[in-house]
Amino acid sequence: LSSVDSWTWDNGDQTPSRILERPLAGSYGLLAQRGLCTIADSVRLEIGNCEPTRVFIPNAFSPNDDGESDFWEIFMQTGVTPLACQVFDRWGNLCYSSDNEEMPRWDGRYKGRPMPTGVYVWQFRLRNAVGKEEIRSGDLLLLR
Repeated sequence: LSSVDSWTWDNGDQTPSRILERPLAGSYGLLAQRGLCTIADSVRLEIGNCEPTRVFIPNAFSPNDDGESDFWEIFMQTGVTPLACQVFDRWGNLCYSSDNEEMPRWDGRYKGRPMPTGVYVWQFRLRNAVGKEEIRSGDLLLLR
């Protein structure tokens, strides 16, 4: 941002960012000027329903207290409500369960004991932004 001399949006606004009070679908153009060079770009905004539901569920984590990926967490778009999340070991034993409407966050422990390195399976129930229930499932690699 500091290497640009000026910004100009298609509405005449001259700031690097733009807040749309009442967003409308369409393209929003931006010109950036540095010296004699001009760069033009645009952003296309589409407004509609939120399908498909946007959820990011990592497939690995390393709960080794190094400050990186120490928890298995699920991330989701605004308007999505978590209903239930469960993680099972390879024998089908329940290792983690979240409460209703609680954001899933597992530290890799069961009854206070660290679970061993291995593959676990999970199931996640959610209510999407339009009120429809969805179920997701998959594998999870726990690394120590």
